[in-house]
Amino acid sequence: MKKAVSFLRNARDRVFERPYLYGGIVVALLLGWWMFGGTGNGKDLQTMVLTPTDFAPAVVVSGTVVAAQEVDLGFAQSGRVSGVYVKVGSEVGAGTTIANIENGDERAALASAQARLQEALAGTRPEEIHIAEVEVENAKAEVLDAVREAFRAADDAVRTKTTDLFNNPTTNPSLTFITDSQSSKRTAEDGRLDLERELDAWEREVLALNSATDLSAALTRASAVLGQAAPFLTAVATALNNAVQDAYNTQAEIEASIANITTARTTISNAQSGITSARSGLESAQRSLALQQAGSTSYDIAYERAQVESAQAALARTVITAPFSGTISRVDVHVGEIISPNTSEISMLSRGVFQIESYVPEVNIANIEVGDSAVVTLDAYGAETFAATIASIDPAETVKDGVSTYKTTLQFTTEDPRIRSGMTANITITTEQKFGVLIVPQGTIVRRSGNTYVQILSDKEVIERQVTTGATSLGQVEILSGVAAGEMIVLNPQ
Repeated sequence: MKKAVSFLRNARDRVFERPYLYGGIVVALLLGWWMFGGTGNGKDLQTMVLTPTDFAPAVVVSGTVVAAQEVDLGFAQSGRVSGVYVKVGSEVGAGTTIANIENGDERAALASAQARLQEALAGTRPEEIHIAEVEVENAKAEVLDAVREAFRAADDAVRTKTTDLFNNPTTNPSLTFITDSQSSKRTAEDGRLDLERELDAWEREVLALNSATDLSAALTRASAVLGQAAPFLTAVATALNNAVQDAYNTQAEIEASIANITTARTTISNAQSGITSARSGLESAQRSLALQQAGSTSYDIAYERAQVESAQAALARTVITAPFSGTISRVDVHVGEIISPNTSEISMLSRGVFQIESYVPEVNIANIEVGDSAVVTLDAYGAETFAATIASIDPAETVKDGVSTYKTTLQFTTEDPRIRSGMTANITITTEQKFGVLIVPQGTIVRRSGNTYVQILSDKEVIERQVTTGATSLGQVEILSGVAAGEMIVLNPQ
């Protein structure tokens, strides 16, 4: 019991020191303790309920605040220097352009990418939509013309070109000549009567056509009638080719009729092509209008944003900017000089923004990297926190008290007049953020024969459960599998 109370008091103290990190953990522990602590099966068991919580694995080290140090700066790519805007002793602010190489192409590419992004964000201009609408109306007019032309072609081919070849063509058509192809004769005579009726009905529909009509249906109707006329003319042509010459039908007359039917078939074929072309044109114009009205998609905008970011990155590689406020201490580059990438050309000293030197043990170095954020407390100011980021990590080890460590330099992110060189710093480096995970105190973990276990209180019985663990930080261990939220874990395993 005393150990549990001591554990909770320590956890409480850490909340006050670093509430951003330990708040969620300690709340879960306190809740478990006050609700379930002390229960057991006759033993003085200390338990808590496993509750998903946020977990920020961290590396905790100490360090010393040091005076501003020199930072070497260089270009990220080769090129000809077109501008150097500082000299030794110049005071510069964070983000100030110090020097740049020729970058006209990169600036033009960025401007172009930004223009395309703005165009995508603005959507289609009203003028473009109007043009698309006009194209749709023009396509509709072409459809009307094609349908009307198709009717004229069918009417001429069926009624004009074949009328003299039939007796009673509108009521009881029969060929005026004798043919040896009886099947063609029957097909021609039946087809002539059917087409007479179709042309009468279609003519009324064509006369009523306008741009408000269902033009898709009108095109389908035209295709159907033309499709009916084509085999009819084929049957007539076959019957003529097998015609028997007699006193009423000379060979010259038969050949003239065959020529007429050939012309009629060509006319029908051309009309069918016109209908197909008109349909394609209308559908294309309507799709184009729909796209213009829809404007840019989210994918289009995301793509253009990525292009802008890429162009900005390319431009940034041609410029040296001050990473913080400070004083220029060295300038070894001149306008017109050809420089190589990643070589030190300019150095500067930070002004007012101090750094921290810390030595991170080998066991923790793999968990941190340049750019990681950190929270710092200074012994002089108690629990008050200061923000910092890792600026550099030495590649070579430094042996401290027989332990391999790596010198790590952190940069305070803001100036603060209270910070002084030589102050002792307590540093918590957050390595990642995890949300809704199960964590337990490290003391609840039992390791045996290469496996990891925790004890669970279930139905007043203590059960040992094998688990898989994850990240470990500040006396807390992440549980990846083996237990579930809501189960009661024993804090003092037997």
